[in-house]
Amino acid sequence: MKILITLFILNFTIIYAQLFEGMDDLQGYKDRFVFDPSHVDKVKGRWYNEISDEPYTGRLVVFSNQEKTTKIAECTIVKGFKSGSFVQYYNKKLMIKGIQGLYINGKKEGSWKWVLPDHSFTNNPWIDSGSQIITNIEFRDGIRHGYISIDRASLEKSGKIEKYSYLRNDILLRGQYRESKKYGEWYYNEYTLSDFDELSEPYGMDIGLFYWSKKEVYDNTGKLAFNECREPWDREIECKETSFNYLGRNVYVFPYQKNEAIKAKENRKKTFLIDDNGLEVEVNIVSFKRHVRDHHLSGTSIHKQSGSSFTIDNDFRKMLKRKTR
Repeated sequence: MKILITLFILNFTIIYAQLFEGMDDLQGYKDRFVFDPSHVDKVKGRWYNEISDEPYTGRLVVFSNQEKTTKIAECTIVKGFKSGSFVQYYNKKLMIKGIQGLYINGKKEGSWKWVLPDHSFTNNPWIDSGSQIITNIEFRDGIRHGYISIDRASLEKSGKIEKYSYLRNDILLRGQYRESKKYGEWYYNEYTLSDFDELSEPYGMDIGLFYWSKKEVYDNTGKLAFNECREPWDREIECKETSFNYLGRNVYVFPYQKNEAIKAKENRKKTFLIDDNGLEVEVNIVSFKRHVRDHHLSGTSIHKQSGSSFTIDNDFRKMLKRKTR
């Protein structure tokens, strides 16, 4: 029997949050990135040629270094406004989120995509995450109008993402907007697996169905008219307020990402576990927990590492969870 504990801890505040503009964010950190051409700057919402003092028209490309070997983002500018395809390339090493979409006269149009590391099982997603959260939102004349979807998938190879296509088999949210307001039916997958069986899933998930945990229905004014919550065995339960953010904890806070990543690495070096001989063994707690989840999911078994042995049982798994909070 598959076992899953339903804990409502996911809040899709990405729906309300400001999704950062990519090129505009990078422009504030010219000391870290190289703009080509270098004489283009944004002033009061418009891009100008600093030499002629006229609105810029042309392609604007951002690189990570003076040698221009790693492209970060690129966009076409027409008379000072972003127009045409915009791409920001996901780069795990530089902690750059992926963005892809179309601008018309400086406004978003059509389907836009944001890609960030999945922070579900780690406090340091840029370093440790093995999957990504992909958000798709449709725009019309610069405002959200149309469908929104949030999925989890593994797109990254060697720290970068080349293709954004993926199977829609780990669905987290489906909904729609009408003139920037939530409208109609919204479905959420807020299931969190039990501490000791994180790979379990509710009935129906393994055959490709979107097994939602919460349903919300919004009226024409964007107000919530009805909601419904359920556990994986179709039993209705009381809907609780949610508190998680699928943008991630500080995943997108650009200026501090590098410092936080360095601190995270230093903190993990100081993690020690007691082996079966009562000796302290230094470990990478995040990768250790991932190994336990993948290879010692339930029951009692022995894990050997660097000459040390650990008996993995329920008590040990509880201890690991406490150390990674």
